[in-house]
Amino acid sequence: MGNSYRQVKGKKAIAFFIVFLLLIFCCSSSQKEEDNTLSMSKNSYDQGAIKKDVSSPTDETENKKIDHKSNADQQKKEYTPQDLDKISGYLEELFDDLEASMEEPSEKPLTIQAIIDDIGADDPERLFDWVRDNTFFVPYRGSLKGPEGVLIDRLGNSLDRSLLLHGLLDEAGYDARLVYGSLSTEQTQDVLKKVKPIPKDFFPDYERPLSSSNKELIENYSQKLNIDKAGLLASVEEKERYQKSIAKKIPQKVDRVYLQVLHAVQNFHEDAATEVETISDLMREHWWVQLQRNSEWVDLDPILSDSSPGVTLAEVEENIQPDDLDEDIFHRITIRVIIEQWKDKGLEEHEVLNHTLIPQNHLAERITLHHSPGNWPEELEIFQKEKPSEAFKDLIMAQKSWLPILQVGLENIRKFIFNNSGEIEESGRKKDRGSPGGLLRGFPSAMTAPKSDKKEKEEAYLTAEWIEYDIDSPGMSQRTIRRQIFDLIGPSKRLREEIPRPEFSQEQEMNRNLFLLGSIDILPLCCQLSEQFIRHLTNTNLMANKDIMLSLFQEEVQDDPESLIDPMSGFQSLPFPMYMHALHRSNPEIYLYTPNLLSYHSFFQENLEGSLDSNRIVDIVENKVGVSPTKRRDSFLIRLRQGIHDSLAESFFMTRKGDEDNLSRIHSEAEKQGIAWLAIQDSGDESFSRCRLSKDTMVRIEEELSEGFVIIAPEKEVYIDGKPMTRWWRIDPETGDSLIIGEFGWGQAAVEYIEDVELILQIKGFFELLGDLVRCVTTAATELLGPRPEEFTYHQCILEVICNQMYSEFEDYCDLETNWTNFIIKQLIAELASVFCEIFSGEM
Repeated sequence: MGNSYRQVKGKKAIAFFIVFLLLIFCCSSSQKEEDNTLSMSKNSYDQGAIKKDVSSPTDETENKKIDHKSNADQQKKEYTPQDLDKISGYLEELFDDLEASMEEPSEKPLTIQAIIDDIGADDPERLFDWVRDNTFFVPYRGSLKGPEGVLIDRLGNSLDRSLLLHGLLDEAGYDARLVYGSLSTEQTQDVLKKVKPIPKDFFPDYERPLSSSNKELIENYSQKLNIDKAGLLASVEEKERYQKSIAKKIPQKVDRVYLQVLHAVQNFHEDAATEVETISDLMREHWWVQLQRNSEWVDLDPILSDSSPGVTLAEVEENIQPDDLDEDIFHRITIRVIIEQWKDKGLEEHEVLNHTLIPQNHLAERITLHHSPGNWPEELEIFQKEKPSEAFKDLIMAQKSWLPILQVGLENIRKFIFNNSGEIEESGRKKDRGSPGGLLRGFPSAMTAPKSDKKEKEEAYLTAEWIEYDIDSPGMSQRTIRRQIFDLIGPSKRLREEIPRPEFSQEQEMNRNLFLLGSIDILPLCCQLSEQFIRHLTNTNLMANKDIMLSLFQEEVQDDPESLIDPMSGFQSLPFPMYMHALHRSNPEIYLYTPNLLSYHSFFQENLEGSLDSNRIVDIVENKVGVSPTKRRDSFLIRLRQGIHDSLAESFFMTRKGDEDNLSRIHSEAEKQGIAWLAIQDSGDESFSRCRLSKDTMVRIEEELSEGFVIIAPEKEVYIDGKPMTRWWRIDPETGDSLIIGEFGWGQAAVEYIEDVELILQIKGFFELLGDLVRCVTTAATELLGPRPEEFTYHQCILEVICNQMYSEFEDYCDLETNWTNFIIKQLIAELASVFCEIFSGEM
């Protein structure tokens, strides 16, 4: 992404600014040529710049790749309002094209209404046939997916498929009801023999070549917008190569790690002879639909591929309407936030937030946990000070109270405020709607922080915070999974009977507050997300930013660039690595029979040099899967391999393109360093005593051993790039469910993705709640930019931040895209975002 100021080298104190622009925003501001052209900077896939004539399209031969080195000394063009209007017009056209493409049937997630529109509502048996022939039976209890979830991955048990059929009949205007009965063991065994297998090609192949229609689209855009066709084709081809590389590399790496783990765990592998019995048990509760015809109720049971109206497997025991189903029949997740307080030589836990949700009701909603600090000033003046970096840290340290907020779609759930002494107080409101507001405003006005006098502060300390997930699935024991947000005590010290008054360093307190200023995106999965679903989600999210983007391309912003900050603060983004991981889990051999859970931690941490690092980590919280009934004899091996695949895929999507993924590296580096992997089934094993990992890690491992897991761990820390890394495999010896665990106890394959951000230039783009800080941080940046041209001003600094953020966001949308038409359109929108930089950087 060539530009003159990308390569500026500053002193240590300014490294944060340059690194942040290079690694996070990824936008450029190229030198302008003397002719009336705008050059579009390249993106992560394009190996050359795309050049475009704004004032008047000319012959395509006039377009050529720009050599930024040879053009570095050329005079810069002063752009006119007409140039901006031209680019704005192109941008609006592209958004309109994207919106039009979303109306294509192939681009819309399948809905009940779409099915009725396609096959008609005149014959209820045709609706029955559709469910029977286009969805597949998999066994689990209760309602996990609901009709929408079944339509996303086409899999469901008897209840969820019946709910879909009932929804179709109800929408078509027929009277129908759910009915329930019980199957005997013999009946379940007979069904398993006859159940329709999931086809091998059921899930999409990501290695799709560019179609002739897509090539025609590129041709049309190259003529319409006077864009270098070769450059756009090159970006598409690079995307194709990357997708093929992922499709090829992940299975290869999975195979290598799988053989290593299998060798280590095979002596502890329990015979899964009960798998068939377990599946039979899951199938005993049988549901179907009855349709009213005149005065009779006709059975419609789609469980088998040869099922026909009037035939069912069980006697009716109960009939019910979907709205009357008991709440306990739905799979649920309860999200709880727990803090820990040291007081009187002991530790006490307090629940400060609790919310239960049904995953199938929140398929397209974003769920985020964040904390609002109680002492945030209305106006920030720290950047007018001589040392804004220290002033910013002082502001962070000044935060003494916190309000946890769980945002579920537009709903904000809150319960207690807590302070740094661990004291809690009711927040005053439990829920509200809409955005929770910027942290610039601190707590909502109706709330006050818990009071704590000096004596209380000396006698009590906030020592840890966790987020807990209670997963409730019908017929299964409740599973509680705890993930730390911060921990100043550590698991090993927590085992002592008496814990002396903790002494925390300023660094520990700083990192505690930085963790609390972070966010956790939560993705509960009740089905395997299809590429169509994710494509629609990203397109809808992108279209929500249309007005914001167009508002930036206004003539008046040249005189008032600060006006760009507010609209950019409303820019809606997605936690892309989490969705990339979910998309690439698809496998016809497995299905979800209980909610799976991913989370995306974003937080800051003070490093050894005293500057701040931004960290992003995907945490696989729960990845239990069922195995297709036709593959049940290989269920242990399939689950083991799937767990390794999940961990490796997570590592791929948190690693820069072209880099070696961290999970493969830890296995290869362990071999190079002569570090053995130990299989541990009990804390009394010799292999447990051979482990020379940290005390906290050993406590975490011991806790998991007590829950019946087998642990595969390195005998000591593995060094990667000079830094110690610890990861271990947690395997269920009965089912084969497996997951890689990291130092924090998170399901974490990748090393946290770290970038140096000294003063946190772009808190908004990283933590949406802190967007208003961009305005203030950029003020200070002008003092720290290092060897910049004298004419570089505060305004250019703001513009650089804004345009880079725009480009980075759209680049992420391109990364997630799985449709070439939309990829091409989004690619062009990304290019126009970078042209924004070019237009406004003429004075730099």
